[in-house]
Amino acid sequence: MSVEHDPKDARSFSDLVSDLVTQLTSLFRTEATLLKAEMRENLAKLGTGAGEIGAGVMIVQAALIILLIALVHAIESLGLSFGWSSLVVGVVFAAIGAFLLKKGKDNLSASAMTPERTARQVTKDAQLVKEETR
Repeated sequence: MSVEHDPKDARSFSDLVSDLVTQLTSLFRTEATLLKAEMRENLAKLGTGAGEIGAGVMIVQAALIILLIALVHAIESLGLSFGWSSLVVGVVFAAIGAFLLKKGKDNLSASAMTPERTARQVTKDAQLVKEETR
């Protein structure tokens, strides 16, 4: 990206430096605002992931209780009516809990805590400043 220089531009060196400082200050404020927004978004994902893991743990715990009751009834009665139906319900709840645990774990991944967009933008800005100061 090249900037055209107007030969009629009579700004002094101090004016140019002042403009540069003002623009850099504005740039860093903008980047700080972007960083805050991105971190707030990542923390929201972290909270959602923690809630899903909590829900998953509760459902899997209920499933284990149901599965134990089902196993007891299945072994006890061998008529396979109440016990097997409890077993089916327990398997369904275990599947739901496993799904929630996986989804929550994925939301808690390390990449969720890195402000990637801000890092890319700061790198671009630094490159632009280097090019403009040549």
